[in-house]
Amino acid sequence: YLLNLRGSDVPHNPLFHAYLYVGLGHSVLFLDRDKTTAETSEYLKNLGVDIQDYGDLWTWIRRGQYGEGKVIISPQASYAISLMFTHYRYTVAPSFIEKMMASKNETELEGLRRAYLRDGVAFVKFLAWLEGKLQDGYDITEYEAASRLTEMRRSGKHFMGIAYKSISATGSNAALSHYTPRKSTAKFIERDTPYLNDSGGQYRDGTCDTTRTVHFGRPTAEQCEAYTRVLQGHIAIDSAVFPEGTSGIQLDVLARKALWRDGLNYNHGTGHGFGSFLTVHEGPHSFGNNVPLEPGYVITNEPGF
Repeated sequence: YLLNLRGSDVPHNPLFHAYLYVGLGHSVLFLDRDKTTAETSEYLKNLGVDIQDYGDLWTWIRRGQYGEGKVIISPQASYAISLMFTHYRYTVAPSFIEKMMASKNETELEGLRRAYLRDGVAFVKFLAWLEGKLQDGYDITEYEAASRLTEMRRSGKHFMGIAYKSISATGSNAALSHYTPRKSTAKFIERDTPYLNDSGGQYRDGTCDTTRTVHFGRPTAEQCEAYTRVLQGHIAIDSAVFPEGTSGIQLDVLARKALWRDGLNYNHGTGHGFGSFLTVHEGPHSFGNNVPLEPGYVITNEPGF
């Protein structure tokens, strides 16, 4: 994020393994040099960032090449790094970068809007295809459905991969928060139970996370009731007006109130922050903590049952 660079070391996340030191006078990026191109090297040089091999970090710390004074490391820094610095050469402090990432600027917000339009087009085409196939009597597995949606996303502009393992679930599997179908064990999508698809694409201008629940037959009264309560919770979050300083956990009850009224609930988080062509889970805010929501924060709205 800080250098506006992306990679492909981590599945579904456009990240690369590296360490970055930012000093008052110079900065150093430690990474596998084989992953850099001439264009990237020139870009970093123009930013005043030196490149060193990934494994050189330990020698660099041991020799004190960061200079005088203390180094600030985040609470997420590895224990090995803290040992190398020794306790009197570093200070642990929350990463300001995390807050910068959370506060999307107008360019990032506009990118997210464009990415979601393209992702939404793929999702609508997928649902139309799936409904048509089932109505024509074809049997489609959860795995096949997830794969077909990925292919439809792939045809979109700036598509860089899926944002996480797709959750394509029918019937009882749809009640599992993080179910992922396998080709060998995936169920055929049923026509008398809800079908849930929770998936998203990574695009050069944004990261998407979309959940939809549909039914391809005639839902029961109980299914309609539960669906309606979830929808009411979704609308309550979407339409909420709240004062400055309000945190996600203070709004969480709005998503659950309609369900609670009928003695229902769900055992997963209501929503989370997400990145701008970065990770699909991004902090520090969510509907499960006391971090105040601020302008520029983006957050998913995912009540369920």
